[in-house]
Amino acid sequence: MGERRDAPLWRRSKPNAQQSRPPSRPPSRQPPIRLTVPGRPASLSVVEIVGLGVDICEIARIERALSRHPTMRARVFTPEETAYCDAKARPAESYAGRFAAREAVIKALGGYRGRRWQDISVTRRPAGAPEVLLAGNAKDRADALGVSRVLITFTHERTNAVAFAIAVIDR
Repeated sequence: MGERRDAPLWRRSKPNAQQSRPPSRPPSRQPPIRLTVPGRPASLSVVEIVGLGVDICEIARIERALSRHPTMRARVFTPEETAYCDAKARPAESYAGRFAAREAVIKALGGYRGRRWQDISVTRRPAGAPEVLLAGNAKDRADALGVSRVLITFTHERTNAVAFAIAVIDR
């Protein structure tokens, strides 16, 4: 007897998971996925993704924290980051983006012990793109995982800043 298309989804027969899944290689030895078109230069032509991290930060919360705790800038952010953020029309947006970036990088590295805020910092490449710099225990964790670099992107709008980090091994 055939499957009725007008039947509720929960009454329809389910495909056998064994039959629908293509054969796969052992997970630890799969070749890296090519992320670009052959013949086109790219920074991600052959990489292995080790970890992903995302974080969202409320800008007003960072603004309150900065005003309540005068030492927060120096404890959490590097002098380069502080100079960059304070030069902006709304410094709290940039601080929130960098704070979210730190949290996203920690998640991409799978967490680690002995975290210090300044072990992860965001700098800018000559073209203006953000770049993550690792030091201390964050660098030790990345080295232990074989991470070559951590890619970062972040954005902010009126109320929130969001950051996304990818820890990769260059092949």
